[in-house]
Amino acid sequence: TWAVTNFARAGVVEGGAELVGLNHPHWWQYARRFGLDLDELSEEAERFEFQGKILGDKEAEALYEEGDEVLATLYPLAAPIDAIEPWNSPRAQELDHRSVGSWLDQHDISPRARAILKASIESDDVGSLDELSLLQMLALVKGGGLESFHTDSETHVCRQGTQALSLALARELEVVMGAVVEQVTIGPDACRVETRRGNFEGEQVVLTLPPPTWKAIDFRPALPAGLAPRLGPGIKYLADVEGKIANPTSLSDGPVAYTWGRSGAVVCFSGGPAASGVLAAGRASLDEYYLEQLGVRFPELATSLRSGRFMNWPAARYTGGAYSLGAIGEVTTFGPVLHHGLFDRLFFAGEHTSRAFTGFMEGALESGVRVADRLLALAGQDS
Repeated sequence: TWAVTNFARAGVVEGGAELVGLNHPHWWQYARRFGLDLDELSEEAERFEFQGKILGDKEAEALYEEGDEVLATLYPLAAPIDAIEPWNSPRAQELDHRSVGSWLDQHDISPRARAILKASIESDDVGSLDELSLLQMLALVKGGGLESFHTDSETHVCRQGTQALSLALARELEVVMGAVVEQVTIGPDACRVETRRGNFEGEQVVLTLPPPTWKAIDFRPALPAGLAPRLGPGIKYLADVEGKIANPTSLSDGPVAYTWGRSGAVVCFSGGPAASGVLAAGRASLDEYYLEQLGVRFPELATSLRSGRFMNWPAARYTGGAYSLGAIGEVTTFGPVLHHGLFDRLFFAGEHTSRAFTGFMEGALESGVRVADRLLALAGQDS
């Protein structure tokens, strides 16, 4: 999470994780506990840009209907899946080694519908259709409540910014800030974490860092060979604008996949291949680049843009990506280790360890509760 406060006239604008769903129970419970306000998103007509042209209302409506029919075929496939431990589901190995692209290819749909579905799925799941695991997608759909996954997963925003929850949890847990971890030793009777600000000892260690950062830590014993869940590329561009852009919600098959906004700000998000396309452009002036890319959707930006802020999560030192993409084969290979931990002393938490809510803040919260319950059980206490 990274809430950019006092951004122009818009107040809090999210530079990182943003959306909360009605089907995210832990987020709602913690919001009540810490007095955070979750505001429902207003329903605005979404603009579709296809091959550089804005679709008319009837074309957009037909596209919605065609896309919904395709997505509905996921529900019977997801129904028998164990969302929490999908590797225990029927045909788990087969589904984990099958791509989302192969599922989409089974459907006889218009090129336009396929392009828009491709853009949506690839940006949402920060990976290409050919590298995304179908088992992971089915676990997400099951975890979100089947049909509710597509209607209730992105319904609210936190008025104080999502980072308010992160900071509230940090205060409650007395998190030591600025202690860069250099070595983790898992012994037969105790564990030791060595940092630049001192050493810490305990009975267990919970590893919550994003997987790309693990290589910077000396684990003793070493983590299992090949244990490296992939994070996909995801980027945001926050535009400080004069006034409010009418109908800022859009989806495009171009590099800037999604936009949304409110008075004073437009947020642009690209994930997966779309994000890679933006990064590969290598433009010195990102403001000019985004104005070009958004010119068809929002020509008024040319005169209303004040400034922009680029959030490059793949380049961030302590993330190395946006969130996990659930690549082919990872659910059945990495999933059990990340879920159960190692040696009854090293446990994993974070959205990348939650199959039911991969890529969502809810996944991080769900995994934290899971590990806390496990630690209490090891200590002989009830959760």
